Amino acid sequence: MKYLIIAAIIALIVFIVLTRSVSSLQLENGRTLLLKVDKHTIRLDTHSVGQKQLDFRTVTLSQTILKDKDGSLLVFEHAFTDDLYQFDHRSTQQTMKMIFDSQQVVTVYQRNNLAFYQVSLDGEDVINLIVHQSGDQVLSLAYGFGNVKFTQILKEIEPSHTAKAAKLQNSATVISNPEKAVKTKWSTVLNTIDSLIVPLDSSS
Repeated sequence: MKYLIIAAIIALIVFIVLTRSVSSLQLENGRTLLLKVDKHTIRLDTHSVGQKQLDFRTVTLSQTILKDKDGSLLVFEHAFTDDLYQFDHRSTQQTMKMIFDSQQVVTVYQRNNLAFYQVSLDGEDVINLIVHQSGDQVLSLAYGFGNVKFTQILKEIEPSHTAKAAKLQNSATVISNPEKAVKTKWSTVLNTIDSLIVPLDSSS
């Protein structure tokens, strides 16, 4: 019986290791949006039309506005907390609601620390968003995709979810004005009073 329990535990560990997805979302050389999921790599060749860095007491973030080949704009945001802080242990979906000050965030696809969402903004605007969270202290966002491109990206990394993506609840807004491209609502109030960022958990 003892050996059966040990064998079952080993089998479970092997299963978790083999099925766990390895992913990343980053901006390469300041211009190529790179999404990696297991053996799949998606590159979106763009060029930067604007960049801004915001420094708060507990978090630093860069916001880069990118122009795609079709002329539409995408936004890549990379945020990391101070060494003594972390993002609160709430769901990524709830975190996105706070960051975008949104009443509704619909999950299109989620696997481990990677998620595809449709985010409803003030008024009737909806954006397609890809989020990757690296542990408790790093968060990467890319948004502004039209429905067709959003679906194509999802199809490349997870063909079985194509049908779901093809039935996106809303038609996403394509961003065209660089001055209004950034949609997030980062602020000192959000980070501290609303407790998006909290002291580092010594047990994590």
